[in-house]
Parts: sequence; C-alpha cells; structure tokens
Amino acid sequence: MHHHREKPRVPGARGHTLVEAMLLIAIFTLFVLGIGGMLNFGFTSTRALDDRQTAMHYAQTYMARLNALPYGSFEMPPSQETIQDFFENGTVVSDLTIMKLRAAAMLNEESIDVSVDGLEHDIRVTLSRDLNGDGDDYDAYEGNYSVLRMEVFYNGVSLLRTYRFDSTAGWTWPWP
Repeated sequence: MHHHREKPRVPGARGHTLVEAMLLIAIFTLFVLGIGGMLNFGFTSTRALDDRQTAMHYAQTYMARLNALPYGSFEMPPSQETIQDFFENGTVVSDLTIMKLRAAAMLNEESIDVSVDGLEHDIRVTLSRDLNGDGDDYDAYEGNYSVLRMEVFYNGVSLLRTYRFDSTAGWTWPWP
C-alpha cells in the first residue's frame, strides 16, 4: 500500500506575499485595459469606415443630381431650403441650375455643406473655378465661366471630383 506523504513545511512559509498579490493584480489590470483599448479602437475604426461608405453613397448620389442639372447662367442663389431639399430629397425646382448653386457656394468658401443624419461630419460639395485645386482661380483656363470643378468631400477627404462644362459655350477642355 502506497501512502501519500505531505511535504514538510518550511518554517515561515505562509503562501503568497502581499507584494506578489499586488503585482498579479497590476498585471491583470494592464491586460484588461489593453484588451479594452483594442476593442475601442476596433469599434471606432468600424464606425469611421461605415461613415465613409455612407458618405461615398451620398457623394455619388449628389454628383449624379448635379450632373443632371442644366448649366445655366450666373444668377441669384436659390434659397437655403431649395438647396437642402435638392440634396436631401433630389427635389429640383424648375429653374435650379449649376450656376445658381455656384452662386450659393460662393457665399460659403465655394462650397455647400450638407448635413446627413447618422454621419459624424457634414458632406461638403464644392463648385469652383479652381480647376486644379491649388486654392486660386488665376491659372490658365481657370477664369473661364463655362467650366466648373465639382468635388464632394467628407471629413476633409475628397470622395469624388468631376468637371462640368457649359455645352452651349463652345468651349472645350484645354489639356490633352
């Protein structure tokens, strides 16, 4: 018959010390905080990606609506209600043109800010004579009133850009 023997006790040994327990708690706390930080980063990144995808959808919709408008001539800007209704619902008042929207954009640093429910930032639609995007419209061909650069931004990042020509002006693109 085999008897299991207990190990003899070392005098003064009473288990873990308080310092060891505190060290274990500190390591565990750092581990849990690290996991929490990674989860937070993941959720934040996922939200930003979802916002950008939603903004891209709206950018494509807005660009299609803008391209469907007649070019028109430079006139008084439409009301803020007309602009908001155009971007939110696609409602087009019979006399709405690209150049009327351009007049409205000139009142706000050449852009129209569109609020979208569920997005963290506004979508910015620019209608500009600054064809190369360098911040001025003094370069060759930029003063021509029959072409506009239309660009849609979200959170400061360009999502879509196109150029719109007044086909009745007889002006063509100057670069090969």
